[in-house]
Amino acid sequence: VILVVGYKHNDEGEYIPPQGGDRKSLRLPAQHEELINAVVAANANTIVVMIGGSAIVTPWSNKVPALVMAWY
Repeated sequence: VILVVGYKHNDEGEYIPPQGGDRKSLRLPAQHEELINAVVAANANTIVVMIGGSAIVTPWSNKVPALVMAWY
């Protein structure tokens, strides 16, 4: 499985109007972390590709054989 999760440019960074800007957390959205855990439970050979423009904390990273930070 190749699973792509993360943020869009208007979720973080310098984009402000009408929403966006700094994230409140360094973690992925809860639904993304739940999806990662569910997919990994079904298939241990899951590669996670994260999209974002800054640091993302990965407490689940020890469950996946590969992790890619794609940026934007």
